[in-house]
Amino acid sequence: MARTVFPEWRRQNETTRYPFAATATLAHGSGRSIPPGVFLDAALYPVGHAAGGLHLARVAVSFRTLGLSVGTPAAPDAAVGSVDLDGPPADQVALADRHGRPAGVLVVDGRRLAGLRSWGVGVYDFEPEQTEFCASCVFPTPEAGVRGVRLDDGSFFAGDVWLVGGDGVVLRVEDGVVPGPRGCGGRPVRLVRVDVVGDPLFRRRLCQDSGVFRTPRFVRRVRVVGPNAEFVVPAPPDGRFHVTVADDLAADTVLRVTPRGDGRLEIGAAGAVVGR
Repeated sequence: MARTVFPEWRRQNETTRYPFAATATLAHGSGRSIPPGVFLDAALYPVGHAAGGLHLARVAVSFRTLGLSVGTPAAPDAAVGSVDLDGPPADQVALADRHGRPAGVLVVDGRRLAGLRSWGVGVYDFEPEQTEFCASCVFPTPEAGVRGVRLDDGSFFAGDVWLVGGDGVVLRVEDGVVPGPRGCGGRPVRLVRVDVVGDPLFRRRLCQDSGVFRTPRFVRRVRVVGPNAEFVVPAPPDGRFHVTVADDLAADTVLRVTPRGDGRLEIGAAGAVVGR
């Protein structure tokens, strides 16, 4: 249950039009009106709304729920919320925009709010002059920067977002400076640097099922078999095996190792064959 702070402040304002403007009539064209004390306070901050002028645009009454919409004539559903009329009396009504992002809160008297059920089932639209909120209850929140991501299925995600580089894209975080207006001093910011370096294995990624790319098989170890012993030589850290001619047993050895252009090594003996 929410903890009520300064109840005397609520009692002081329950007989006034606050949080609505002093000029708000609180009356609907059908003859129905919002009694004083139903709404006690409000904090409205729908993303993308950069100016004042929000009002209670719609009240939707059903058998079990009461829907509240806050917005402007151009966007009447900038912030919406609902109350379960069959549940315990609500102290607050959380509002969200059409993407599910927090857009404000209405502090209400739950028992008096449930009394709006007497209006009858239906949708009741209000004009700005009827239910305009006080300027002190509206916090302009312009749509600056990236606040969400629209996914491939059309849904909208506004939580924590991770940027992961793939297919040859490398992401780095760097420190930068955003210059101030008219050449004034800048402010430090954290920047995301994107480098497209390419994927060296792109052919394998695109053609691994069509047979165009054949995965190379590198030598991982070499087994050496001699007349008196046998041992295995593993690949060094760089993956290269070095085959050279040594002169430990003979300074004038005839053994030769010749690399070929196709990647092969030719091992042979130098000199001519002398016959009888």
